[in-house]
Amino acid sequence: MAKIISLPTFLYRKTVTSSLVTRISKAAMYGIKALINCTNLEIIDLSQNTFFGTIPASISSFQKLRVLKIGGNQLSGSVPRYIGNLSLLSTLDLSTNNLTGTIPCEFGHLRQLKYLQLSINNLKGTVPEPLYNLSSLSFFAIANNDLHGKIPSDVGFRLPRLLVFHICINRFTGPIPPSLHNVTNIQSIRMSHNHFSGSVPPGLSGLHNLVLYNIGFNQIVGNTSVLVDLMNCTKLQLIAFDENLIEGILPDSIGNLSSFLTRLYVGGNRITGYIPASIGRLSSLTLLNMSYNLLFGSIPPEIGLLKELTMLSLARNKLSGIIPAEIGDLAQLTRLEMNHNELVGEIPVEIGHLQHVLSLDISSNSLKGGIPASIFSLNSLSTLLNLSHNLLTGSIRENIGQLGQITAIDLSYNFLNGSIPVSIGKCQSLQSLSLSRNSLSGVIPGTIGNLKGLQTLDLSSNQLSGIIPATLVKMQALRLLNLSMNDLDGLVPNNGIFKDHSVVYLDGNPKLCYSNMLCYYIHSSHRRKMAVAIAVGPANNPKLCYSNMLCYYIHSSHRRKMAVAIAVGPAAMAAITIVVIISMLLLPRKWLRNRKPKKLGSFIKKSYPLVSYEELNQFGGDMNLEKWVRDGFPHRAHEVVDERLRGTIVDICHEGQQQASAEQKRQQLMLNNIILPVMEVALSCALESPDERSTMRDALCRLKRIKEAFLKNHSF
Repeated sequence: MAKIISLPTFLYRKTVTSSLVTRISKAAMYGIKALINCTNLEIIDLSQNTFFGTIPASISSFQKLRVLKIGGNQLSGSVPRYIGNLSLLSTLDLSTNNLTGTIPCEFGHLRQLKYLQLSINNLKGTVPEPLYNLSSLSFFAIANNDLHGKIPSDVGFRLPRLLVFHICINRFTGPIPPSLHNVTNIQSIRMSHNHFSGSVPPGLSGLHNLVLYNIGFNQIVGNTSVLVDLMNCTKLQLIAFDENLIEGILPDSIGNLSSFLTRLYVGGNRITGYIPASIGRLSSLTLLNMSYNLLFGSIPPEIGLLKELTMLSLARNKLSGIIPAEIGDLAQLTRLEMNHNELVGEIPVEIGHLQHVLSLDISSNSLKGGIPASIFSLNSLSTLLNLSHNLLTGSIRENIGQLGQITAIDLSYNFLNGSIPVSIGKCQSLQSLSLSRNSLSGVIPGTIGNLKGLQTLDLSSNQLSGIIPATLVKMQALRLLNLSMNDLDGLVPNNGIFKDHSVVYLDGNPKLCYSNMLCYYIHSSHRRKMAVAIAVGPANNPKLCYSNMLCYYIHSSHRRKMAVAIAVGPAAMAAITIVVIISMLLLPRKWLRNRKPKKLGSFIKKSYPLVSYEELNQFGGDMNLEKWVRDGFPHRAHEVVDERLRGTIVDICHEGQQQASAEQKRQQLMLNNIILPVMEVALSCALESPDERSTMRDALCRLKRIKEAFLKNHSF
C-alpha cells in the first residue's frame, strides 16, 4: 500500500533553490502550492505518483522553470494557459492524467520547448496552429486523446528538428503530410488509429534513422511498394500499416528489411500472392501479423527460422497445403493463429514442442486425422485451444486434463468419437467448453461439475446418453448450457441453472423427463400404479406435473413447444398424453381442489385407468364432464381448459375483436391444429358409455394423423 506523505516544511521557506528533482515513488501527495516560495526552481519532476486535483495557478510563479514533469498522476481539469508564460521551459510532460479541455494556444509562446508530452489524457479540439511553429521541438507527443483536424502539409518544414512524432489514437483526418518524410533525422512516426486517407507519400527511403513507423488503422490506400521504400531504413524495429487498404503482393525481397526488425504488422489489407520464403531472413522478428488478407499458397517452411517469434498470425487468408512441421521450431511462440484458411493434412505433432504457447487457433480449415496427444500436453496453454470446424477424427485424449490453466477449449464441428474424458474435470481454469457437432458417445462425466469457473458448456449434437449429472446443478458460474440433440434420459433437474429455460437447451432428447412421476411411468414396470396416481393426483396435489411436456409448458415461456410436443411426441408418450389431458387440462384445479379421491370405477377399454366416473359425473342432473367440456368447444375453450393454459387461449379466442398480432396468429395455429384436435381425442376417451369410448388403438391412430398433418403443413 502506498505511503501517504507530505513535502518537507523547509521547502516552504526556500528562496534560493535552483533545482528540485522530487521522485517519491508510489506516494500520494497533493500540494504543489507548498513550493510557492521556491521562485528559483528550474526543475520540477513529480511524475509517476498519485497526485490528484487540478494543476494550481501558482505554478506560473516559477519563472526560471526549465523542466516540468508531472505525468503519471491523477490530475484533472483543464491544462492551465499560464504555463505558456514559463518562457524558459524546454521540457513539459503532462501525460497520463485525466486532463480535459483543449491545448492552450499560449503554448505557442514556449520558444525554447524541445519536449512536449501530452499523451493519454482526455484533450479535445484541434492542435493550435502556433504549436507547429515551435521549431525547437524534437519530441511531439499528443497521442491517446480526442483531438481532430488536419495536420499541416508543411509540418516537416516547420518542425525540422523532430525526432519523435506521436499523434496516434485520435481523430485526425486528411492525408499524411508529405513533408514529414523530409525530416531526415526523425526516429519515430506513430500516426495509427486515426482517419488518415490518401496514399503513403514518397521519401521514406531517405529516413535512415527511422526506428518506428506505424500508420495502421487508417484508410490509407496504395500498394506494398512501401515495404521496398523502407528497405533503406536499416535501423527499423517496427513496421505497421495494418488495417488499411493496401494492395499488391509481398515483395520477394522482404527479407532485405532491417535486420533489427522485431515487429511487422501488415494484416487487415488486400495483400495477395504467396508468403515469400525470404521472410525467414528476418531473424529478429518477435511479432508477425499477416492476417485478414488474400494470401494464398502454402506456408513456407522457412518461417521456422524465425526463432524469436512470440506471435504468428496468418488467420483469415486463403493459405493451402499442410502446416509445416518447422512451426514446431518456434520455441518462443506464445500465440499461434492459422484459423480460417484452406489448410489440409494432419496437425503436425511438432506443435507439441511449443512449450510457451498460450493461445492456439487452427480452426476452420480442412485438417484431418486425430488430435496429437502432444497438444494436450501443452500445459502452458492458458487462453485458447481452438481446433473447431475441421475434419478431425478419433477420440479426445485422456491427457486433456493436463491443460489445467486453459480458459477456453473448442473442438466443435469435427468427427470426434469416443467418450468425454473424465480428466476434463482437471481443467480447473476453464470458462468455455464446446464439444458440439461431433459423434461423442457415452455419459456426460460428472467431473465436469469440478469446473467451478465454467460459464459456457456446449455438448449439443452428439450421441451422449445417460442422465444429466447432478453436479451440473452446483455450477454457479454457468451461464449457458446446451445439451440438445443427444440421447439423454432420466429426470431433468429443476434447480441451479435449470431454473432458467432461456439459457438451457435440451431439445432433441426424447427420453428426458421433466417430472418424477413420468420417469416412474416410463422407466419402471409399475405402470398401473402410475395410472392410479394420475387419476387421483391433481386432487391431492394440484401443483404436481405428471407430463414432461405439460411441465415444460406450465413452467416456462416456451408455450408453442407444448403443442408441438403433444403432436409429435413418440408413440410411447401418446397414451399418457391422453390421460394427462383428461386429468389435468380438462379438470380445472378449482374443481378438483378439496375433493377426496374415491375408488376407481369404470376404465377405458383395455384396462387403461382414467379418473373415477364418480368424480367425472358429480355435476348434477344430466351434465357430466364430457358434456360440460364439449359444450365449450371450440369457441369457449378458454372456459373449460385449466387456468394454467388460459393465458394463451383467451388471447386467441378473442382475436377477432382486434387486429391479431403475429404471435396471436401463431397461437391460433396451435389452437386449431394441435390443442383442439388432441382434446377432441381426449373427449372421445371420456364418453359416458364405455361402448362409445375410443379404444387406445383408435386414439393413438388419431393422434398420429394429427401429428402427420401438422408436420406436413407447418414447420417451426
